Amino acid sequence: MYGATAAELLGLAHEMPTAVRTLLMVGHDPAMRELTLDLASSTQPDDAGAEALERVRTKFPTAAIAVLAFTGSWRGLEPEQARLADFVVPSDLRAGHDGSA
Repeated sequence: MYGATAAELLGLAHEMPTAVRTLLMVGHDPAMRELTLDLASSTQPDDAGAEALERVRTKFPTAAIAVLAFTGSWRGLEPEQARLADFVVPSDLRAGHDGSA
């Protein structure tokens, strides 16, 4: 997905069959950051989610992983409908990241 825009990545997600429960997208910045910011609700359900969202806004470094959760179908996925469940960057792994945001 090199060179894809956030809109193109969302289009790919919209094409997923309903049987697909988990989707892993590997791509490049700025599209991955933009897609994460587009999909993640600006009102996260807890402080950890809000902190993770602010970290994404600040920087989406190489090898970062954003985990987004949502209910509904892939075809119906639209901006601000997901919860940023976790955001992990390489330095978190050295610091002993516990896997929860």
